[in-house]
Amino acid sequence: GNTAVVWRGGDSLHIDSNHFSGWGRVLWADSLGNSSGLIFTANTITDYRAQGLLLQGVLEAEISFNWLKDASFMYGGSTGFHLSECESVQMYGNRLTGRLPSTAIGLIAPRGTQLAPHRIYNNEIAGYTLQEPFVTNFRLISLEYSSTGAAQQLQIVHNTVRVNPMPGASQMTNLLSIWGQLRGIDSLNITNNLWVVDGVEPTNNGLIHQYNGSSQGIGFYNNIYWTADSSRVFSRTNGLS
Repeated sequence: GNTAVVWRGGDSLHIDSNHFSGWGRVLWADSLGNSSGLIFTANTITDYRAQGLLLQGVLEAEISFNWLKDASFMYGGSTGFHLSECESVQMYGNRLTGRLPSTAIGLIAPRGTQLAPHRIYNNEIAGYTLQEPFVTNFRLISLEYSSTGAAQQLQIVHNTVRVNPMPGASQMTNLLSIWGQLRGIDSLNITNNLWVVDGVEPTNNGLIHQYNGSSQGIGFYNNIYWTADSSRVFSRTNGLS
């Protein structure tokens, strides 16, 4: 779809206090020229179709206090924030409300260090899901680990993920999905989050679901979970389905 802002390299970009409505994608930023210094803050995005933000290989971005409302849908679903192979991103204070996308936050091979971890904190994902003919699953936070490359130090802390599936939303699956094999150098810290499915009980493999990997390097601490079926809080499969 159409894109409002394209950033292909540079050492500084500050996008602040705008309202974007009806775009296929609001921001596309990639690693051409080792892009760094991106600040995307206090923006409102409504009726977004492909992605609110698409970041590829961006270093040390700050994504804060944005409000994404009422995702629209195109073939294959929609994503609020899609970050691929980005390093030491700080994402905090963001809200996704109303009609939720098929993926609210999608992370592929996030990289960080002990001094500058990749951090997702104090965000709110709270809304409803509707069944769509071209959307096979809802995975509201999707994390895909890489088998190669730099250490992936990631913190997911102090977030609220609360979803009300509307009647017929049988494709709803997970609030957090973890894909891939963690390595000895990787660290995933999931602490002090609220994970809730309200209303109609959806088809669900687990609020927290891990695909085709081990628990090496994962730490779950002081999280709160709620769903009508307590047997569906954690689940794991060996395949990617």
